Amino acid sequence: MDSVEVDQINNIEREIDEIKADIALIEKDLTSSQLQKQQLQEEIEVLVLEQQKQMQDKTKESPIPDAADEMDIEIPEIIKHNYFDPSIQKYFQHPTPPQSNQLPSHENALPTIVSSQLKPINDLELKENVLYENIFRMFGVTAFPINQYLFKNNNDPNEQILGLRFDLYSNFTKCFQQPHYCILRKLSFEKNETIFYNWIVYKHTLPSYIPIDEYSKILNESNNDNNSNNLFKFAESIQLTLTKTQYKLDKFNQLLRFNKNQFGLDKDEAIFINLDCDLSGQRILLNLSHNSKTQIKKTQMMGLELICSNDLIEVIHFTNFPNTINSNQLLICQAILQNSKINDLIKNFRKVIQILVKYKVIE
Repeated sequence: MDSVEVDQINNIEREIDEIKADIALIEKDLTSSQLQKQQLQEEIEVLVLEQQKQMQDKTKESPIPDAADEMDIEIPEIIKHNYFDPSIQKYFQHPTPPQSNQLPSHENALPTIVSSQLKPINDLELKENVLYENIFRMFGVTAFPINQYLFKNNNDPNEQILGLRFDLYSNFTKCFQQPHYCILRKLSFEKNETIFYNWIVYKHTLPSYIPIDEYSKILNESNNDNNSNNLFKFAESIQLTLTKTQYKLDKFNQLLRFNKNQFGLDKDEAIFINLDCDLSGQRILLNLSHNSKTQIKKTQMMGLELICSNDLIEVIHFTNFPNTINSNQLLICQAILQNSKINDLIKNFRKVIQILVKYKVIE
């Protein structure tokens, strides 16, 4: 064995010794860490036991309230109702009794004190009822009582008065719209020497596109006084028309959120700059953003005019479109939109906008 091999063996042995020394140091550190971990666990257990003991002592020392008035009851804020139309505001208000200047006697003093003590609980129940009422209103139609003294008829105590409230939720604004009210009154009439009762629409704040005369016939389809299905059909017909109209308007308003950069263009501008429509959403005017930097009159803007029912786009016209797109392409756009469902409005308008972007009508 030559000297070179001996040197290599010696180097390997030295490296082995160094590795063994490192292993010994690591084992020593590991043992020390395990001891520290064990000590920390013991300290944590001691702290937990002390905290549990303190909690038990506090529970024994804290008194339990015996009386109901010592309880801290959080009463929610009552929801204030605003009236849609001031002309019907009086039908929702109760008459205020005349205030007497006479001082309360000792006999009446005790009930006053008792009622004042129960006032927080009564307020809580009242406000809970108001919250329940608003939950019910989320379903769209709510019946509510009317001040009967405004319609009191001593000759016929069977006459009734009923209020209906129609609430609409907008998916575009994520808010409830102003409600509509309808006040029904049941009047008597005589037929073949027999007295019947019919509901009539006494007051309402429904929009003009609701065929109230047609729907009011549903109330009296049968002269059977016990038949309450007519009232449900009447309210359901009105709510269905209101809901479909609101849904249609929400769909068209969503078109205003279309942006050019959503269709591969570099501009951060809206595709449609404004929307004009009538109350029922039957006639819709959509104006497209123009490419010219000069001011353009509203009558010269590119636009789409649509005639719609509650469920379909029935007629569509294109106005002031440039020559860069030929009539065949406009016919394709018209075929996509015409007779399409309101449910598919967003999807079909995307297709039309892609065609207009392709032929640089929108750029």
